[in-house]
Amino acid sequence: MLKYILILCFMAGYLNAQSDDWKTKFELSNYKETNNYKESIDYFKKIEKNTEFAKLLPLGITPQGRDLFYFVVSKD
Repeated sequence: MLKYILILCFMAGYLNAQSDDWKTKFELSNYKETNNYKESIDYFKKIEKNTEFAKLLPLGITPQGRDLFYFVVSKD
């Protein structure tokens, strides 16, 4: 029983010690700031680069003339 409690404590600490590299500006600013367009796209590109399950795909152009993307996460 003690073994399972120690494993749960270890996992809780591990999950709570999430790297700041993966936190968004919103999380890092204590929910007071959000990313701009470029920062948002860069974040999705970072996710895409680090997993085979995510794809950032072009969809068109926004009214502001910026690229519009959609983000797919799938094991298929």
